[in-house]
Amino acid sequence: MGPDSKIVSLSQVDGDAIRLNHYIKDITISNNWFKNQDKAMLLGHDDRYVRDKNMKVTVMYNHFGPNCNQRMP
Repeated sequence: MGPDSKIVSLSQVDGDAIRLNHYIKDITISNNWFKNQDKAMLLGHDDRYVRDKNMKVTVMYNHFGPNCNQRMP
């Protein structure tokens, strides 16, 4: 982890478990278990939002389910 890195807890999340939009870059989402989420993960704001074209997101070692319905990579 770099000097500006942060570890964020995702326990007891309502709504979208993870929503990354509006110029986010250099993010890693790893070692999570997403369960009972209608919308697990949203990456990017809109296809027309130019600044999201340079997003750099790594999604690895995650488990989805049970009861995850949409927005899973």
